[in-house]
Amino acid sequence: MEGDADRPSWLGGPGYQPYQEQPPHAPMPGAPPYPAIEAPARPRVNERSPGVWPAVALAAAFAVLLNLVLELVVNGLVGVGLATAPAVLVGVVSAVPVWAVARVRRWPWQFTAAVTVLVYFVLRALSTLVF
Repeated sequence: MEGDADRPSWLGGPGYQPYQEQPPHAPMPGAPPYPAIEAPARPRVNERSPGVWPAVALAAAFAVLLNLVLELVVNGLVGVGLATAPAVLVGVVSAVPVWAVARVRRWPWQFTAAVTVLVYFVLRALSTLVF
């Protein structure tokens, strides 16, 4: 037949109904009206999380106390006396950069405390080369 190449093979087969655009229909009876779509609230960018400084300070204090307890176990009371000033100094120095990063990044307090303790012990290990 002429024009068979333009027609798909299923066109005109048994049960074929030609496509007709249907008009829009009304909602089903008893269906509630659909509410208008509301855009979700956009998150604030660079919002500082409240309460970061206490978590960092407590974690640094915990790291200092843990360091002094380990110093007491290993070196005795004399070692604690000699290590108190450097331990407190490193505690303050380690809390400041963690606080500066955590206040912008909105870390959970557990992660903030873990990072503070980790930074403390890394800096304390490096400070033993100086002190």
